Amino acid sequence: MNRPIHPRTRRRRGFTLLEIMVATTIATVALSVGVGALISSSRMVYDSSRRLELNSKIRMFTDRFAKDTIDANAYFVMTSYASLDGSADLIGADEDSAEINKPLASGLSGDCVVLEYRDDPDRRSAITRLRVYFRDTLDVDAGAPIRYLELAIPEADQTLSLNELVNDHVNLSDNRGSHPTLVSYNVSGIIPSDGSEVKPIFFNHNDRAVSVNFRMETEGTDNGPARRSASAYNFTISPRR
Repeated sequence: MNRPIHPRTRRRRGFTLLEIMVATTIATVALSVGVGALISSSRMVYDSSRRLELNSKIRMFTDRFAKDTIDANAYFVMTSYASLDGSADLIGADEDSAEINKPLASGLSGDCVVLEYRDDPDRRSAITRLRVYFRDTLDVDAGAPIRYLELAIPEADQTLSLNELVNDHVNLSDNRGSHPTLVSYNVSGIIPSDGSEVKPIFFNHNDRAVSVNFRMETEGTDNGPARRSASAYNFTISPRR
């Protein structure tokens, strides 16, 4: 009797150690490239969103300040919030005034602006409102938020002079932190390209207009996941007077 002939079973060959090492290396490189591209893409999206948010804050600030200034009857550029300490003299300044408690003369810059509103465009009627914009710092070089104060003058006080109203109702040396923050990002003067000193952001332009020159910057670092984003802006606006 003939025995059935069975085909010889082939031995299955596994991967060699070299092949495993090569495959692992290729997979690691591909994974590293993919993760790096993902991180880079995520950082670009994050940076873009931060810049869009920054530009939105700039537009909000410039639009609001421009509208408030156009509607005002007069403006007074002051050195800083410390100028409004209860002893301000907004109507007694001369052309060469550079005293901290008096409005700055034409050609000078400060970190605080007082806007005056009256019903009569000729400024013969009573003052009905005051608005104040100020950087929340005394350090010209440092970035700081911008705060905002709005004061509706009670009818009983509308017979008071500008100085009396400001000194009675606006004392920023004591309570500046209680006023709302209009811009929470760091705002500072623009760094001059010639290396000269940084100037405050509000500039008295010929006693007719306010020029605003500023740099707005987000929190963060120059490198790392939360990178700093900054943008500069300047514009000039005149009250209706």
